[in-house]
Amino acid sequence: MKKAMFGLAAVALCAAMTSVGAERAVWSYENPMPVFNSKERGDGPMRTIWTMENRMPGTLGVEVGVGGMAAPMSTPDNPDADDANVWEAGLGLRVGLLEDFALSATIPATGWKIDGGGSESGFGDVGLGLQYRFWKDIFDYAWFIPHAAVTFPTGDEDKGLSSGDVEGRFGLSAGTTVGDVWHFAADVSWVAKDFGEDEDDGAVQGSLSLIFDLDEQASLLAEGSYLDYAADPDESGTVSGHIGLAYDFSTRLSLLMFVGATTGSGDGAYGGGHLVFSL
Repeated sequence: MKKAMFGLAAVALCAAMTSVGAERAVWSYENPMPVFNSKERGDGPMRTIWTMENRMPGTLGVEVGVGGMAAPMSTPDNPDADDANVWEAGLGLRVGLLEDFALSATIPATGWKIDGGGSESGFGDVGLGLQYRFWKDIFDYAWFIPHAAVTFPTGDEDKGLSSGDVEGRFGLSAGTTVGDVWHFAADVSWVAKDFGEDEDDGAVQGSLSLIFDLDEQASLLAEGSYLDYAADPDESGTVSGHIGLAYDFSTRLSLLMFVGATTGSGDGAYGGGHLVFSL
């Protein structure tokens, strides 16, 4: 039951943070540059969660952030659990090894709670990720970023804070910019996870994102995802989507806040945010 519970945590967090996410974007941020305009300063903060964004920290650039999120929870054993949720918070790091190549890491605390059914919290599973922007067109703004991430079972499996297995994500994001202020991206990823059923050792996730720059500091974003796994046996997949606001307080400090809803592996609203400082 507890491992099944973490199966949901893995799905909900994969659907809302993915770090494994890898890699991903919940704690990845920007390289300090002298001005706000993203074309002048080069790469900026990673504002997306499931899709990658055409932003790298630069050679030897370092990004340190803190973030967290909470999401509803269900499991194959209890798909209709009321007032159940899973949360994760922690420290993120991204380092630019080369101009187009970055290494990321997440060190999380995680937990779950079911009203009347107990709760647990503690150290979660540490993740490592790689992102490589292997092609970009400086005139048409098109780009491709393959990415990979691995999560190690450093959490307590008996408390439902870890899957107990090494888990991975491998994907490809592609996107472009239109009119300098509209940013589009799409991602297809293979999530190699044990969802608590012998026949299920992984799932495909497809995601889309749209970002609109309000000005040189603030941006609105919308992002959606479909994962072809659902903890609810009556559903064929997990559908999630959120809207958010990204804001640069300075060339070094950036904030992202988002709120959304999910169904299939916990029905209800989720939300979170992250704050990142570029060294």
